[in-house]
Amino acid sequence: MRFAAIVTAVAAGLALTAVPAEARRVAVTQPAWQFAQGPTLVGDRIAWAEEGCRRGCDPTTDRLPDRLRLYRTGARRPERIARADGLRTSFGEESSSSESVSYGVSANRVALQRSRVDRGPGALLRESSALGLGFLGSPRSPVVACDGAEPGQTEGESAPLDMDDASLAYDEASCGRPSRLAIRDLASDTTRFAAQPVGSRLVVVRVSGPAVGVLRRLASGGHETAVYRAATGAQLFSVPVPAGLTPEDIDVQDDGTLALVSRAPEDECDDGVLSWYSPAEPTEHRLATWPCANGVRLVGGRAVVFAEVGDEGQELSSVALTGGETRTLVRLGEGRRRVDHPAFRAPGGPVPFFDYDGRRVAYALRDCSDNQGLHVTDTESAPEEVRYVGCPLRLRSRRIAGPRRRRLSLALRCPRGCSGTATIRRGHVRLAYTGYFTLGPGRRQRIRLIDEAASRAFRGRRAVRVRIAIRTIDRTGRDQRPLIRRGLLLRR
Repeated sequence: MRFAAIVTAVAAGLALTAVPAEARRVAVTQPAWQFAQGPTLVGDRIAWAEEGCRRGCDPTTDRLPDRLRLYRTGARRPERIARADGLRTSFGEESSSSESVSYGVSANRVALQRSRVDRGPGALLRESSALGLGFLGSPRSPVVACDGAEPGQTEGESAPLDMDDASLAYDEASCGRPSRLAIRDLASDTTRFAAQPVGSRLVVVRVSGPAVGVLRRLASGGHETAVYRAATGAQLFSVPVPAGLTPEDIDVQDDGTLALVSRAPEDECDDGVLSWYSPAEPTEHRLATWPCANGVRLVGGRAVVFAEVGDEGQELSSVALTGGETRTLVRLGEGRRRVDHPAFRAPGGPVPFFDYDGRRVAYALRDCSDNQGLHVTDTESAPEEVRYVGCPLRLRSRRIAGPRRRRLSLALRCPRGCSGTATIRRGHVRLAYTGYFTLGPGRRQRIRLIDEAASRAFRGRRAVRVRIAIRTIDRTGRDQRPLIRRGLLLRR
């Protein structure tokens, strides 16, 4: 299974980066835009999604990213292979409109599903969706499109989609109910269909070679998992989700074995449940592991989940389905030194911010830029440890040039990146501020501040003594000790 859905009303971009075979632990990327989804291991490469705006996104306002970019990176730099602009999101008092993108990727093809949902007072008014498929760097051909206008049919959920080198699996009736599972053979371009129970809705679809797994919501309100043969569309087995648990994610491996992560109502890590089912034993096998809300990946009889351990600690663990032997892949630290990892839940099911192919694990962790850096670890080696928590910050100069076009700038050094807020004051008067900033790693960085009263402060003066305060967060998401310095604001 190599899939990551994008269920958000923002634009996103996808990149593919070659991973050096000899490396055991590799920091893959510092995203150029805000990291959104992924990573996804595809052969010897890794894919992920980013989101951005044409003129830059301001997280302090309601403006959301509006562009989609697809990239492929070789040994040197990313190459753009596809793009989509103009994804719109708007919110009113009684209505809203949003667009989302789901993707599937293989070694040489990409599938994109663009959906739009318009809501009115109290009900879903309309949904449309279009799925395209094509070779990387080439135009995509339409696969299926739909337009539904019956309130409450899809409940605004993103259409499920997954893809590997052999098959593309998706919901052929994604704008209504019941869903209809479609499995497209990429070699022959033939498609087989599998009808779903009356009134049911596909929530998650996973494909792995000859097997396709699904999680569906039934008309009764309960949930059920099932596995199909990709070649024929025949159902191998179906089982209900255990009573009292809310399903969050599934994955399937080549022999049809399916792993399920579900949760009790308390919604804590120690209320998570990891279970598995197989065609030979289609009954629940519950493992003594307590997964957090970040999904599951399953390959070669081992399931990978984020799990809580020790005193408020977390790790990325690999669990054997038979025997329950657990292996630590990545230690995230404990207590106040535990680095944040993404926890993204969406109506279409959780989107794990990690992937596993049996040999390597790719995962996302918070970096100092309040973003998510991507990493790859060889699972046959010793566990990776979080190497640092703090995010050092220094002023390159305390001399600040006066405003130009109502903007000032501070010269910084952020060797690991930084994010936060900054103000310049004279006494109790705020002269300039920035509501929020984020910078990638670098020794020569600048943040821009808005002139609030700096121009007036120069009346009768050539220089003004000021107080500079910069507040940032570390990799745990907590506030660091603020940087406070005296400086000199100079007339230009």
